[in-house]
Amino acid sequence: MYDIFTRIREGLEAKESRRIPTKTLLNLNPSSQACIDLSTNENMGTCLRQIWFNKNDFERTNTMPVNNISNLAGNWYEDWFVSELKNCGLYYNSSFPATDPQRLVKGIVDVALLNPVSSEIELGEVKSYDGSNYYGSQSVLGNKTIKPKPKDKHLLQAFRYSLIFKETIKVNNLFYVDRACSTWNKNKQFKIELNTINGISYPKISTVWNEEYYEYTDTRISDKGIYLAEETLLEYFGTNTVPPRDFIEEYSSAIIEEKYASKEIPDYLYTKHKRDPLNNPIGSSSCKYCPYSKGLCKTYEDSL
Repeated sequence: MYDIFTRIREGLEAKESRRIPTKTLLNLNPSSQACIDLSTNENMGTCLRQIWFNKNDFERTNTMPVNNISNLAGNWYEDWFVSELKNCGLYYNSSFPATDPQRLVKGIVDVALLNPVSSEIELGEVKSYDGSNYYGSQSVLGNKTIKPKPKDKHLLQAFRYSLIFKETIKVNNLFYVDRACSTWNKNKQFKIELNTINGISYPKISTVWNEEYYEYTDTRISDKGIYLAEETLLEYFGTNTVPPRDFIEEYSSAIIEEKYASKEIPDYLYTKHKRDPLNNPIGSSSCKYCPYSKGLCKTYEDSL
């Protein structure tokens, strides 16, 4: 029997390997958005050092094998969602540019739709996630006691687009499509608006929780914090200086105990670490999935 699935996988992997990075004019992409939390003065978005390495075409030193079909599927879920918007008569536009030339920001918005209730145009970002994964789905959907919330990386991207279009479009949406295709209630929508307090704009997020309308303002994220992060990053580019790392690759025992006590580290991860600390270190997930950790980043840290 000819193995069709293996042939398809080989074709998709070959397509990925042919994507050769090209040196272009510098632009910052909201899909890797940085933001300074004004209450802590710390970056809670994408690490400035990671963005700096990426824009300077440094070789990736932390490459992981692509085992998940969804990682090779590209924009299948986004394309399906946009197609269904067209079928419902809600589609307005898709894959259009969003730019802030003053700060060298350029990205592509997934979709714009026409709200039939308000008759206003709204933006939309489409993300897929694994609804069959307990921890992954709980972080997005919440449960009876944990409130649903979008992932920080996605919220930052959507909020940045909202800032770019704030003069003409009031609402952005984050749509999470369950790629496990389990049940419809594992697809999730978050409505995002600007909430301006004392001259600073924050994202106000609205969704449904326990069958009731629920909204909150995330004050960790702000227009001022985003602009500060972007301006700081541009200064590093201008002086050709490697930024300091924003996150910790391996936490000390004291930090682990502190984060476990505050419920920032789940039980299963903590237990696994305690059984074998050497082979199961705990650190920032930003470092774990950073393409420049496990080599390049540490080299620059040691040279400081």
